[in-house]
Amino acid sequence: LAVDQWNRKGGVLGRQIELVVRDDKYSSAGAVTAGRELAGMGINLMVGASQSPMALGLAPLLADMNAVCVAPTPSAMSLTHENFTRNFFRLCPNASMLYGGLARILVEKNPEVSNWATIVFDSEYGHDAVRYFEHGIRQAAGDREISFEDPIYVPVNKTDFRVEINQLMNSKAEGLYLGVIAAPAISFLQQARSVGLNRKLKVMGEA
Repeated sequence: LAVDQWNRKGGVLGRQIELVVRDDKYSSAGAVTAGRELAGMGINLMVGASQSPMALGLAPLLADMNAVCVAPTPSAMSLTHENFTRNFFRLCPNASMLYGGLARILVEKNPEVSNWATIVFDSEYGHDAVRYFEHGIRQAAGDREISFEDPIYVPVNKTDFRVEINQLMNSKAEGLYLGVIAAPAISFLQQARSVGLNRKLKVMGEA
């Protein structure tokens, strides 16, 4: 839609825009392959790398490919910090804004909750989410006593959460950040409800 709109108005700097699409196969290797193929065709503006693995694979190569990538990847804070490159632009809220912001809202609405647990994917996204969620909780709590259970990290394709739910049931957690998404989140919530985790917790925030 955007390309059609630009081209009807004369394109960019008087040149028509052509959209060339490649599949990154939702993997770091796929993003690198797609990026190299596009660069080899003389294409140097890329939009994509929407998740951390693809962005982390592609970003270091952009300068050598004489290319720029604009990516809607919220996590992998290293992309704009220790792994910064002038050729990569994040075009969305980052982990601090998303998970730190969620944490502050949860504390403001539930000031009585003093012990928090997290369950997230074992990925850079997951580790960033825990880091900034806990930071947001501490900031919002101020001088109040706050404690955290050890983060629970799970594979991205996990569907059986009985062990992790049992761990949460036996913990002191009153609040939970659920950082698994899509089908794993549905599985987690169904299994959690069946054993009463939703009744044990005072509040739950999810990704």
